[in-house]
Amino acid sequence: MPPIQLASISSFASPRLGVILVLFILLVIVTRILAPASTPYYTNGNNNGNENDNGDNSLGILGSKGFTLENRTRDGYTFVFIASFSNARNPTPITPIPNGRNANIEVNDAGFNRSSLGEAWYDIHFQGNKVGDLRFGMSNRSTIPFQSSYFYDVFVTPGFAYQTESSLTSNPVLRIRLAP
Repeated sequence: MPPIQLASISSFASPRLGVILVLFILLVIVTRILAPASTPYYTNGNNNGNENDNGDNSLGILGSKGFTLENRTRDGYTFVFIASFSNARNPTPITPIPNGRNANIEVNDAGFNRSSLGEAWYDIHFQGNKVGDLRFGMSNRSTIPFQSSYFYDVFVTPGFAYQTESSLTSNPVLRIRLAP
């Protein structure tokens, strides 16, 4: 009877495989840092209810950065969108934002290594009656390496408070709540 041979697996580990893996990881990192966001947008805002719709559905070539507005007040309070300015697009949803809900506002990119600014205005309503104002600016820095986008010049009627949050990996957040 012939001797029994043990099964073995040949090793594929080699220095070349490690170098290729490191180069691939570096390529992904550099691409993420240097490339602007590639989300296309409608130049007229036709995709989000912009009243300036003239029928042109052409796509823009720049990307955008999302900013999140959170209503953390109390039942009965809603944020009613009034206007957006500069490079900010109208929010989604454009309908009033009740307590516990969010809106997303996109600010278009300005191009490589440049920041882009946008502004938005909201009325604050309680059970259908206007009780305050909310205005804020947004700085899109997504095309600038190692810079995070952020909210600035936040104004909210006395009686309300706000908190901002910003990081390199997620959308900036603006939380509005009742003042303590």
